[in-house]
Amino acid sequence: MEVQRRSQHRTRRWANGLGTTAEVFVSPPGNAEFTWRLSIASVAENGPFSLLAGIDRHILVASGKGMRLSINGAMPVELGVGTPPLSFDGASDTVCHLIDGPVQDLNLMVRRGVASGGLRLVPLAIGETARPDARDVAVVVLSGTVSLGDDHLVAFDAVRCTQPHIDLVAQDSAILAFAAVGPPT
Repeated sequence: MEVQRRSQHRTRRWANGLGTTAEVFVSPPGNAEFTWRLSIASVAENGPFSLLAGIDRHILVASGKGMRLSINGAMPVELGVGTPPLSFDGASDTVCHLIDGPVQDLNLMVRRGVASGGLRLVPLAIGETARPDARDVAVVVLSGTVSLGDDHLVAFDAVRCTQPHIDLVAQDSAILAFAAVGPPT
């Protein structure tokens, strides 16, 4: 198990240069041809997403009022804190319109044909426990505080799931995002 604090995430420019993202975990580490990458993007203004050929994107709003994504000219999909994650082809022409100010979104990017993946939200009440599934590679705290043994994790702290049984216990109301990666489908 590897804990990474929000302050330890590496900031990188988006592929299109229009913003930044905080890289949480990447596999394999330090490889531009990643199998999967988990990051938290800061979206400060309306505009296009980077085009990422061969990548399946899974996204959810982690903070802020929300955003609308128009993918390949289709009717916009509205995402807000707590709405289900959205999955789409990274090569799609995707335009973001912020609802009311900046947002931060959690992205799981998975190289198509090499792996498959997805995000899921898990809300916890005080004292409730969450445990990663076998396919989960990471957990990100989106809000609240959770304990992991004697350690306390807060918003945007993350855990790389490298052992089968870890218990995350809510110290107050919390929302966790679980990132799953498995064989290609």
